[in-house]
Amino acid sequence: SIFKTNERVDVKQRTGCLTYQEDPTRLITNQINPGSYNHCLWQLEPLNLLRLVGQPEVINITRMLLIPPGTRKMRCLLEPIGSAEHENPYMNLYAHHVTDCVFGDRLHALPIYLGLTQILQDDPRAMHKSLDAWQLRLLTVVLDKCDWPYKIPGERGFLSISLLQSLLKRIWKRCDEQFARYKPIVHQYLNLRTISDPNEGLVGESSRDCPMETENESNPERRREHLLNLVKLIVLYDLPYGTLPSEAGTWRIIQYNY
Repeated sequence: SIFKTNERVDVKQRTGCLTYQEDPTRLITNQINPGSYNHCLWQLEPLNLLRLVGQPEVINITRMLLIPPGTRKMRCLLEPIGSAEHENPYMNLYAHHVTDCVFGDRLHALPIYLGLTQILQDDPRAMHKSLDAWQLRLLTVVLDKCDWPYKIPGERGFLSISLLQSLLKRIWKRCDEQFARYKPIVHQYLNLRTISDPNEGLVGESSRDCPMETENESNPERRREHLLNLVKLIVLYDLPYGTLPSEAGTWRIIQYNY
């Protein structure tokens, strides 16, 4: 009765996750999405979505998210930070996200993918990095539990496991590199390094072993950036919270960014 009310009784079948009627779209869908979905995910051509002329929702989504008006070139809405050499990988990743969400009928997952891609960029202007770290840990746990015994065989996942694994591996690699760079600060935080200067503070940049920039040591923006990254590492690597200092200024900054 719900289908009749919404005039959807003519939907006969689903190929993959795309609905279709008895029109040429059926043949196009089979050509675009051959064989196993998981095997062809990374070979899908996003611009082929425009060939689904019988699917106005798919056409509109593709034009809105991937193609600027008046062109057939793909665009990336993430505005990658840094040099142009990183733009193409991010654009390709973004295109795969959109294509997976359209073919897999899970546009609800697109904000999650984009959020992880923004974490991957590690924008220094981002504020609540500890929240990003919690999101990363939660999705890692979700990925670990995908093969639990109670999972229904053949059940479609909320997210694409292949894309999620790719993103998480890239992010954790970046985090491991950052943890190595912040090793002197982490040692200081864990009281494993003696602080001779009381004005050095929690994240003083005067350590000779620390590969951070030594200029503008009193710059509050730099100190805040180090604090944000430190809090993120605390969450990601289960560092003990009780070691946080009771200095009012530092504690306010950490509380603010939590």
